[in-house]
Amino acid sequence: MISKTMIVLSITMALSACSAVKVIEPKKYVLNGVSTQKLATAAAQYVVYVSDIKSESAYNSTDMLYTTQPFMLSTFSQNEWVAKPAQMLRPSLVASLQNTAYFKGVVTNDAISNARFQLNTTLLELRQNFIKKPSEINLALKVDVVDLKQDKVLASERFVENTATKQDSPYGGVMAANLATRKIMTKISTFVVNTVR
Repeated sequence: MISKTMIVLSITMALSACSAVKVIEPKKYVLNGVSTQKLATAAAQYVVYVSDIKSESAYNSTDMLYTTQPFMLSTFSQNEWVAKPAQMLRPSLVASLQNTAYFKGVVTNDAISNARFQLNTTLLELRQNFIKKPSEINLALKVDVVDLKQDKVLASERFVENTATKQDSPYGGVMAANLATRKIMTKISTFVVNTVR
């Protein structure tokens, strides 16, 4: 004969099993496209300071955004960036400028005191556009080159890169975003070097 204790224990275990909720961890992705373009055979004496990249408010989180109709942004529920895109873009920009071989130094810390130029960048857009077929990544950055010695903006430019995905999925968007980042970093590096030459 089954005791009352055994019945209560069985019911308790069954209820706890039913109430257990499986938490699905989101997939996390990095954004680290870097330009390898070399633009000089010998470094100039200039040091450039790359300030923190700012972002438009919609892109100031780890959310991966997409659009299916004009003027609307949505968020992938189970996919996100490992950090805010602007935070991941800064090391890519630094590495891309270093790869030009033009600057004596590219700094991001207190060594700004040694810098002649400062680069101020704003992330304007980073989204997967499903209005296009196949979908594409829309990436846009605004860049200001500041002469610290003269305390003035030498040049300001908006850079746009639209890169088609190989598959209409969040991962397809990640691959295209990294390719778009590499392409836009090549454009920005060329612009910066040509501005300060």
